[in-house]
Amino acid sequence: MTRSNHSSYEHYREAVHARLNRYIYALDSPDDRMVAIVARTELPRYVRYWVTLLAKHEPTTSGKCPTCSRWWRAVSAPCGTWKWAHAFLTISPAPTTVPPSQIDKGVHGYAESDSAGFYVTAKP
Repeated sequence: MTRSNHSSYEHYREAVHARLNRYIYALDSPDDRMVAIVARTELPRYVRYWVTLLAKHEPTTSGKCPTCSRWWRAVSAPCGTWKWAHAFLTISPAPTTVPPSQIDKGVHGYAESDSAGFYVTAKP
């Protein structure tokens, strides 16, 4: 990797990790308002991203992905992007909806796992 590519990569890496660390901080916070703020501001952006990305990978009438296919190799639907999106959004649900620091005691003093593996907090 050349020096300019390395410095560009470091810039991207630092920006991405800063954003992820902000999410982790919010999710680990016992303050549900912080999580709600992150969800309200970031979730619409992520939904728009997924919709736009998946639209680019919609198969043609011949059943091939126009984005992944090349002149030398046609890629049938579902392409890798659709498979990854499916796995990420439907097959592998988030293991918890309660921050790890709150799992034992629950946000309101009690937390349990439902049949799908999600942690739910009982209402007081």
